[in-house]
Amino acid sequence: MASDSNKDINNETEVLDENSKKECHKCKLLEEENRKLEEENRKLVDEIEKFNNDLIGNKDFNKTLAAIIDKHKKEIKSKDDKIESKDEEIKSKDKEIKSKDDEIINLKKRHQYELGSAKTFRLSDDDKNNPTNLNEDISQIQEDLEFYVTNLRPKTDIEINLKNISRLLNDSKVKKSKITYTLNSSSELNDYMPLIKAVLQRHVLRTILDYFDKYNRKNSLELQFLKQAEDLENLAKRLEKERTGSDAITSALSIQKTNLIKKWNLIEKY
Repeated sequence: MASDSNKDINNETEVLDENSKKECHKCKLLEEENRKLEEENRKLVDEIEKFNNDLIGNKDFNKTLAAIIDKHKKEIKSKDDKIESKDEEIKSKDKEIKSKDDEIINLKKRHQYELGSAKTFRLSDDDKNNPTNLNEDISQIQEDLEFYVTNLRPKTDIEINLKNISRLLNDSKVKKSKITYTLNSSSELNDYMPLIKAVLQRHVLRTILDYFDKYNRKNSLELQFLKQAEDLENLAKRLEKERTGSDAITSALSIQKTNLIKKWNLIEKY
């Protein structure tokens, strides 16, 4: 009986030892895991500390960067203000320059006018041969002619010679045109009214210009005057080139003679 008890005890002891060994092995595994966890924890702590240090450093850097940016902003604003001030000065100078330019231009115009007046033999404003009055007379002729042909109507006080109108139309047409105009009644005038107006204008102007031919006869006083004026103009040019010294009046002499001849020609034409 005693031996059986001992065997049972031994068996239980062996079982306990085996269990203890297993538990110890588990403990070692747990210890190893704990050691690894502690090591990882230390690494995490180190990383956290490093991150915090970096964060603190970044805060300082950000403060420094913000201060630098603020400084540059102030410098830029100061330079912008200076540039704006310079722009205003430039604008003010431009206005002064423009004012001076206008003043110079006005002085030049006044000088040219005074010089032109000194060199020009001007006709009176009331003189009928004054170029201004002459231009007005020419314009009046044009207006009268336009008024005449514009008011040309079949049923008016103006008598229209159909035969002569037909002849004018045929004489004035393009040579290659095969059209022959024959007006037999006043009712046909409306169809050709724009063309008739143009032909009449041309005929009147041609007639006025043809009158000038009679002044070109060899025995005409006007032709002699024109020739003498041209000779005088040539002499004035020689005087300007060949005389000793120079002055503004002499240089203007030939120009004045030319202008007078042109004015005379216009007077004789119209």
